[in-house]
Amino acid sequence: MTIDYKKMDFFDKNNKSILIYNPLSYVGHFDSWCSIFVSCLLQNGWKVCIVTKNSKNLLDENSKYSPQYRSELLVLDDTSSLLNSNYYIFCRKILDKLNIFTYLQFINNKTLEFNSAETNVVVSFLLRSVNFVARKLSAGLKYAFQPSLKINPINPVDFADDIHLVITALGSSPSIVLNMYLDLYKPDRELWEIFNQRMQTKWVGIHMDMTHTLISRPYTLSTALAAIYTINEPAKVTSVPLDKNLNYLWLPDVTNTSLPSALTPTALHILKRAAGRKIFFLGGAIGGTKNLSLWAELINRLDSSEWFFVQAGKVDVATLSAGDLFALDQLRSAERENVYISESFLPDESIFNEMISISDVIWGIYRDFDRSSNILTKAALFSKPILVSDKYLMGQRVREYGVGAVVSESDIESVILGLTQLMANPVPAKNFENYATVYSTQALSAKLDQTLMSLIN
Repeated sequence: MTIDYKKMDFFDKNNKSILIYNPLSYVGHFDSWCSIFVSCLLQNGWKVCIVTKNSKNLLDENSKYSPQYRSELLVLDDTSSLLNSNYYIFCRKILDKLNIFTYLQFINNKTLEFNSAETNVVVSFLLRSVNFVARKLSAGLKYAFQPSLKINPINPVDFADDIHLVITALGSSPSIVLNMYLDLYKPDRELWEIFNQRMQTKWVGIHMDMTHTLISRPYTLSTALAAIYTINEPAKVTSVPLDKNLNYLWLPDVTNTSLPSALTPTALHILKRAAGRKIFFLGGAIGGTKNLSLWAELINRLDSSEWFFVQAGKVDVATLSAGDLFALDQLRSAERENVYISESFLPDESIFNEMISISDVIWGIYRDFDRSSNILTKAALFSKPILVSDKYLMGQRVREYGVGAVVSESDIESVILGLTQLMANPVPAKNFENYATVYSTQALSAKLDQTLMSLIN
């Protein structure tokens, strides 16, 4: 992908210009979240440049926008060809004509080959030295004249370098940078000190896990940081000991609710197999928090003539407990008539939404999960009752809005009782509407625009 150099000076001193950095793609709902944020910002008059590995998702969404909005959006990924001025193009042509990278690779391979058979210490040292110089020279020339975006969710220095590269390529700076996911960045102070030296543009970021990782991040080392966004409860009421030197802002946990234009073969297959029974749905990235052992126990306990279970999402085996692994093995091998399992990643969120739309009850009884999950928002927007753990934030929100039932995350009797009561006393439609109002894309759009403008000004 090559930058259209009509995009030079893309930000063009526009007071409402933003660079969105999405370091994590093809996992959970992060890509669809980016689409929602981009749409909200464009509708509020922002010029948006987004850096993401999953550019296809954004480009597909971009095609749906009006020509006016499309002209205000620039999508870049790790294949984007940057620095395309005449100077850089000329330098790259010279490098290609001289076959510099081919020769350096040849030297690298031959020195390794000769060194493997060399017994003389001095000669071996010289070969290793030549190999080192060849590798460093090749890397240096590529970085200088053929740079690429790293889009790394682990090292904050890569984040800073990517922002600098985009600004250099575009010849202008945004009013502010938004990092969509900060949770995985290393907490090493040395890295954040380097980050502070290189990150000169005002920035904000979203940190989701407030309890375990937020307090360990030395964000205060960055003088360009304007605020940390959280999707948990507003920071002023959280029990987490937050850093008083940082500005914390709350955003609603919104979600994509698009559906296929017609029922897909998968949905038709599930409905046919369910044959009128109530459908209980568990979906998303299935790791240790999803509580598979309790889910399997519920499947064993409920009447198979009344209930059909759907489990859809890629399983992260490394995070499962011994009990979860045993339950997963049972579910896989039993081939039960009232269970449908799909363990593939669903790249199209509309398919995931479709599964929720045809279900009767949604599983949210997560284990030791103390933060927000947009499964709550999806359930409310599709008017589906949800069962959640009686602990933490999800339980608090379900109690507050009355959109489901709260049960013990470790007691099957509590789960069955909660489900029985939920079926006997359906959730009023008004409860779903009240939740959807607070966690709607309209609410996000207004909040995002207002807070970003206040930070810029």
